Amino acid sequence: MENSRLRFTLDQELHARPYIPLTNNLRVFQFAFYTGEEEPQAEWSHLCQYLANLNAPELPMPTDKFFVVDVGDITLRYERHTEFTSLTLIYKDAIASNPSDGRPLLFTDTATSSIPEHLIQTFPGQLLVANWIEMVPDLHNVQAADIQTLFGHSNFAACGLPNGQGKVFMSFKLDHSHFADDGFSRVLIENPDLKPLRAGRLVQRIIEVEVYRVFALLSLPLVREQMVELGRLEQEITCISEAMTHSGLEEDGASVLSGELERLSMVSAGIEKIAARTDYRLAATRAYDMLVQRRVEELREIRLESYQTINEFLQRRLAPAIRTCEAVSRRIDSLATRANRVNNLLRTRIEMRIQTQNHDLLRSMESRARAQLRLQEMVEGLSIAAITYYVISLLGYLLKGIKPDLLPWAPSSIQAAAVPLVALLIWLSIGVVRKQLKDH
Repeated sequence: MENSRLRFTLDQELHARPYIPLTNNLRVFQFAFYTGEEEPQAEWSHLCQYLANLNAPELPMPTDKFFVVDVGDITLRYERHTEFTSLTLIYKDAIASNPSDGRPLLFTDTATSSIPEHLIQTFPGQLLVANWIEMVPDLHNVQAADIQTLFGHSNFAACGLPNGQGKVFMSFKLDHSHFADDGFSRVLIENPDLKPLRAGRLVQRIIEVEVYRVFALLSLPLVREQMVELGRLEQEITCISEAMTHSGLEEDGASVLSGELERLSMVSAGIEKIAARTDYRLAATRAYDMLVQRRVEELREIRLESYQTINEFLQRRLAPAIRTCEAVSRRIDSLATRANRVNNLLRTRIEMRIQTQNHDLLRSMESRARAQLRLQEMVEGLSIAAITYYVISLLGYLLKGIKPDLLPWAPSSIQAAAVPLVALLIWLSIGVVRKQLKDH
């Protein structure tokens, strides 16, 4: 049963976020919320409550990562990603035409009034992306000045689609609409003859370019915050390296190096703290940047005269920020490597200093041991003389108690003859004891 469930889960993953067939005169509002990697219970409950109030035909399941439902004149698309949630509101046949000339009325001030404001403003998570996409069949040879008027600035990108299937104009800059605090990034699509599924893929790719672009830049403020601390840590390592080259030879060299080692451990802890704060975000930046590049490639841009392509815009504006993040990532790795190398050198210097001190100590102990040995030999000689004296004295007392006619010689002669014999016996006895102690 578990194997079957796993197989079903893996199969569903390939079809988790299908494209929605879309037609012309389309208005799309898309929002991306940074929600982290926590379970989406709060957002799921919030979305279900909103849909239930509108009597939606179905509600998402707690485990759903993707959900599409039609509510009135809105098609709502819900997507749960690893660290963000995307809500897309699709309004079909929403763009009216100007009665006088038949041109579409684009990005009107009243268009945002149809957005369910309570759903967006109270949705769990931090709103980071807000896209406003409008797709119409024909722009009647629109000029750059017209796009500038629609976007409110001149710094935008544009491209044609393969086989003359349309044009895409992307703002990449927030407008001044009052909704969502900072406004929307506007996208205009000219779709003369795209099939519905192709149009759905195009809109989804454009949305993903903008969403992944923003999340790729999410690490930039973080790495900028760490640059000052990284500079300080680099200076600390340089100072420790310089101190190491001038310490260790004097009497208190080992203690000086030990102090530098403790100082270096604090630097290493600081590096690890920065790495822990930035590793995940920098890895995510690399992944998002690759996704942005892939989505732009999938657009298969055709250059339009007088416009910069989307790829050129991103290479000039997004790439430097990504390179900055990559440079900081390499800088952290390099700093950790330097700290580890200096740590090894410091420990080697300390060990060498300790070995030198141990060698000096052993030489001093050897000198003291030799002095003690000489003193011991001197004491042993004195001890032999003293013991011999006492033994001969005892022999004299013993001889005094014996009658003289029983002795072969005079007592004094016997004592004199016994001195070398007693001394020899005592010396041999001490030698035997010394040998036994040595063997043990």
